[in-house]
Amino acid sequence: MKNFINEFKAFILRGNVVDMAVGVVVGNSFKNISTSYLITFCWIYQYYYNGIPSWEWYYPFHYSPFISDLTIYSNDFIYPIFDHSTPIRPFEQLLAILPPWSSHCLPFQLGQLMTSIESPLIDLYPNKVKHDDNNHKYTWMGVNLIPFSDNKRIKREVWNVINNKDNFDKH
Repeated sequence: MKNFINEFKAFILRGNVVDMAVGVVVGNSFKNISTSYLITFCWIYQYYYNGIPSWEWYYPFHYSPFISDLTIYSNDFIYPIFDHSTPIRPFEQLLAILPPWSSHCLPFQLGQLMTSIESPLIDLYPNKVKHDDNNHKYTWMGVNLIPFSDNKRIKREVWNVINNKDNFDKH
C-alpha cells in the first residue's frame, strides 16, 4: 500500500493529473458536440416527417464533429424528446436572422434593438464578424463565428417594445 501511495504522489508531481483533467474536459467536449449533432439529425428527421418538433432547439456549436467521433458516441445516444414550444412570431424571427444593416426591414423601434448602443440585444448584432479560416487556403472554407440567437431575450424585448404603445408605431 505504501508503494502505491508513493507512486501516486510521483504521478501527481509529474503533472499527469493536469493532463488527465484536460483529457477528460476535451473528451466531454467531443461527446457534447457529437451528441448535439445527432440531436440535430433527429430534429431534422422529425421536421420533415412530423412538422417542427421544437422552436427552441439549435445546434449550439460553430463546428461539426468528425464522423469518427459520431461513431464513438452514437452507441450511448438516446433519441431525444423535444419540448413543443410555441412558434416564434415573424418579427422575432426577423430579429433572430437579420444582420444589423437590415434593420430598416423592421418597424423603427424593433430595428433599434439591432443598432442602438443602449439596446439590451446589441451583443447579438456585431458590426464585425470573427472568421476562423481553420488553416484552409481559401476564406470560403472557414467558419464565420457569429453569435447564437437568444430567442428568449428576443421575445422579451419584442414584447417590451410592442407593449410600450407610446413609442411603437403599429402601421
